[in-house]
Amino acid sequence: MVDRANRSELTPEAVLRDIVGAVRGVSGLYRVSDLRWFDLGDANAASGQLENGFGLLRADYSRKRAFGAYRELVAADGE
Repeated sequence: MVDRANRSELTPEAVLRDIVGAVRGVSGLYRVSDLRWFDLGDANAASGQLENGFGLLRADYSRKRAFGAYRELVAADGE
């Protein structure tokens, strides 16, 4: 189990940027037409499970740094 208390909110932002960058890098080769981020908000943040902390919003719907990164990435692609 991951210690969420010691994981920075920079982690979801970095993961988002890394994934989008990787997909962009191979999108032409593999004909990727779109990418969807399914974690709008954190789910059951108290569980301590790693996958529950990659939302763009906290469980109370306040914005995380990843939300701003998502907006920036979408704006850069013009969609």
